[in-house]
Amino acid sequence: MTLPAIVQKQQEKVTITKLKQTYNILSQAVEMAQVKYSDIHNWEATGDTQKQSDLYFERITENLTLIKDCGNPSCYNFCENGKEYVDLKGNKTSVAPIAAHQGLLKNGAMFAVAWAQPDNGKWWGKYAAISVDINGSKKPNTIGKDVFVFEIRDMSDNWTTYRKPYLYPQGHFFYLEECLNYQTSGNCTAWVIKYGNMDYLHCPDKLSVDGPYSCTEAQK
Repeated sequence: MTLPAIVQKQQEKVTITKLKQTYNILSQAVEMAQVKYSDIHNWEATGDTQKQSDLYFERITENLTLIKDCGNPSCYNFCENGKEYVDLKGNKTSVAPIAAHQGLLKNGAMFAVAWAQPDNGKWWGKYAAISVDINGSKKPNTIGKDVFVFEIRDMSDNWTTYRKPYLYPQGHFFYLEECLNYQTSGNCTAWVIKYGNMDYLHCPDKLSVDGPYSCTEAQK
């Protein structure tokens, strides 16, 4: 293995560790908010997308130590850092919906909380998305490399069976293959959390949602 490859592999390990740490921080915050204010499907509806995102941000971060509350800056970067973000195909992309509320965590990760219209117009399904830049303003500023996406959702078997909402990595339930073909870079969040690697950056054509799950496994 060449020196650049070794350095990249080490950096990916750092990224994975930081991502899991941030996921743990946010998961606990979501759970604590639901303990205090009831399950998220019971939270009041403001009738305004921005106000709903603000409400979610306020309650989720109530027990977190924030370096900064960034409010609602541009949807094309985090906390007005002026950086341009791209997906795994190199296309410029937004990091959050226009109506989002952003902040900077104590561990240096920037994040945006955005309310999502619950599926089927009911208080079931996906409630919000939380996108995270785990290394702040540092490069590469790419979804799937240092920017990842989580979703607060419940997984009902149908529209009459309720399950408690939790924070899941995007791609956990649906379309994980869109990480491997770079169709939806945010879905790579689930790949990293589930398989503990970022090999979709190195041998995506050899990987599959049914296995193999790493380049090493694919070589066997």
